[in-house]
Amino acid sequence: MRQDMQRRITHEVIIVLGVLLILTYITRLWPIILLMILAIIASALKMVFMSVKTVEVIVPGPPLLALPAPETEESILQKAFGLLQRRITDALGEEYPDGRWVWSTQNAIENFKNNDPLIIFLKSASGHQKATVKTRNLLFLSLEYGTAAPEQSSAEQIENENKEPYTSDFVETYDEPEGVTTNYELVAYEWVSSNLISINKRCNEAIADGKSELFIPSEELPHPDSYFDICEELGRNEFKEVLILEGGIELKLPR
Repeated sequence: MRQDMQRRITHEVIIVLGVLLILTYITRLWPIILLMILAIIASALKMVFMSVKTVEVIVPGPPLLALPAPETEESILQKAFGLLQRRITDALGEEYPDGRWVWSTQNAIENFKNNDPLIIFLKSASGHQKATVKTRNLLFLSLEYGTAAPEQSSAEQIENENKEPYTSDFVETYDEPEGVTTNYELVAYEWVSSNLISINKRCNEAIADGKSELFIPSEELPHPDSYFDICEELGRNEFKEVLILEGGIELKLPR
């Protein structure tokens, strides 16, 4: 709008200069005529430059950052459950640096969500076999250890030594020399290696029947002291959730 006003004023100035030029020509005032001609030329050039429209380049601003998608209740629960498992490992490591654990509670994440009791099975924890995980409102509080297994008296040790060694249809036993302890990690590895194909077949059959778990009774397993290592070995073979229950081991099947 401002440019239009200036253009209109310049146009009127040119008209006035033209009229004055005619009057000065009649009166033969040559120096003034020369100056007026120069003024008319300058005004015309000014109008030409003002008529050229300037193109304004609009620079786009920085793009707006997209807001993150809101977290669902399920995702928050999964994160809290993962943090709970790390807290359990840290708390157990502070008390027993060599201690390890697996879940003994079925549907641990559901119990965690509902503030129901959570039980874990322990190994290398100074005789403690189980512990209760104390939680409140999806927060870890503490571990409450069960009573440690009592030390055997000399009479009980002699009685246990006189018992027949444990045998299983799935594990080959050997006569060990005195003073040599059983490597249950090796026992678990050998048992899983020799039965992995059979376990996968049974899992596929259970899934086809619509079942959500497969229970392996203790009659098919080696010594109970190897259950913990069997759970870890099965976990390394893509069995995500393995539980030690009374009377055997249970595998959770994918839905």
